Amino acid sequence: MSWPPMPWRWCSGSTATGEPLATLEATRNNTTGIYSVTAGTELADGTYTARAVQSDALRSARSAAATFTVDTAAPVADITTTFTGGLSTSKSASISFTATDANRSTVECDLDGNGFVACSSPKSLSGLADGEHTFTIRVADRAGNSSTDSVTWTVDATKPVVTITSPVAGATLGTSSVTVTGTATESSSVTVSLSGKSDQTATVSSGTWSATFTGLPSGSYTAAAAQTDTAGNTGTSSSVT
Repeated sequence: MSWPPMPWRWCSGSTATGEPLATLEATRNNTTGIYSVTAGTELADGTYTARAVQSDALRSARSAAATFTVDTAAPVADITTTFTGGLSTSKSASISFTATDANRSTVECDLDGNGFVACSSPKSLSGLADGEHTFTIRVADRAGNSSTDSVTWTVDATKPVVTITSPVAGATLGTSSVTVTGTATESSSVTVSLSGKSDQTATVSSGTWSATFTGLPSGSYTAAAAQTDTAGNTGTSSSVT
């Protein structure tokens, strides 16, 4: 048996009233009994309602209206938290972000590729090890569109280790000048202080540094050294008197 096509009316909006955008003929699959039709032109994003109408010589019938939404636009994912110079001295972080889409379905977060899980803004992170970290958000809508955004920063929460190796505590020197030497774990300069004298800046070479103070009258002196790394952590040596 041959079944006639079934007209479908396509309307813009959430009701099947008013002037239709198009009237299309749906064909019947004789195996399943299901009618189907493809829109003749690409539909713009928006809400549409379709309804089937079938008539014979005596009467007409129409289906229930089917309302659907066309959404081809990806959500907007935006991480608003930044790290100055890409560095942080904290093992914790609070990441703020926005996820914009009228049909938003899910917001998920991932840290360092360990897997996406549902999350909300702001996302608190703790126990971060020293080193580089990447935080990513993924936003998906009900139509299956998705987008991501990421922020990468380096955690450096470790203070430099600075020591004074000479002179040793309690040493007595028979000279009016003294060279303070020591070690440091970072390559940045070391600030060396000696009581009663202006601080000196010492260059670190192969992990060691030195600074010479002259014109010292007889008396007791205390030396100390400090180093600040690129992340802003400051390490201070024990004082030597």
